[in-house]
Amino acid sequence: TRPLGEFIDDLSNWYVRRSRDRFKEGDKAGLATLRYVLTTLAHVMAPVMPFFADDLYQRLGGEGSVHLNNWPTVPKADEALIAGMAQVRTLASKGLQLREAAGIKLRQPLAKMEVMTELQPELAALLADELNVKEVVLRPELKEERLDTTLTDALREEGIVRELTRRVQEWRKEQGFVLSDRPDMEMAVTGDEKEVGEKHRDTIM
Repeated sequence: TRPLGEFIDDLSNWYVRRSRDRFKEGDKAGLATLRYVLTTLAHVMAPVMPFFADDLYQRLGGEGSVHLNNWPTVPKADEALIAGMAQVRTLASKGLQLREAAGIKLRQPLAKMEVMTELQPELAALLADELNVKEVVLRPELKEERLDTTLTDALREEGIVRELTRRVQEWRKEQGFVLSDRPDMEMAVTGDEKEVGEKHRDTIM
């Protein structure tokens, strides 16, 4: 049963979290994958969580009882992708620690993360998005990963835009608005935020 908890944590904190925007947009492939995974999970946990597994199975549209179905077969896994994803997660954790040590919030974009091992382009892009950096650079001569924490004027400006956008989104959520709503709103800003906000007004709106 121990792998169940680890798997559910992975599913929630990685697949569901990173696919949230896809789900909101009604991405059929993403939703079908999630349904398949949850249905299979219901079968696997059925012997030890019989009532919850049955409820989950039926909520997903399953007919009858999950306990009357065959045990799921194990599909062939892409071991290279699994290993690469594990590496991305390790690097993401390291990058977040470096951000925290430097006192730089995740909303603030940074230039690059330097890593010692090569990643597939798709995984490098995922890592860059996870750490909010412009690029992931391969530097095999390094003894440990590095996060470039130099803040240029352009990066600071982009960080302010993200912060202002976050405030608007939080206000919308508090007011109960959906994405299609276009409410009137005024936001008080001063100093650098005022200058950047006026410059990027259309983007924020």
